[in-house]
Amino acid sequence: MGLSIRAYAAHRGVSHTSVRKAIASGRLTTGPDGTIDPDKADRAWVCARSRVDRRRRSLE
Repeated sequence: MGLSIRAYAAHRGVSHTSVRKAIASGRLTTGPDGTIDPDKADRAWVCARSRVDRRRRSLE
């Protein structure tokens, strides 16, 4: 069973707005019922975060 956007945000320790933005940009996906698979989303979140970190380091 998946988590709601607010429940996933609490799970990650971020705002629900951050989760909504990640979904809107395609960084996270939801299931057909609109819920988020926390294991799959955690992997996507970490992957997206590491891309941002690499980009920032290359600009320094």
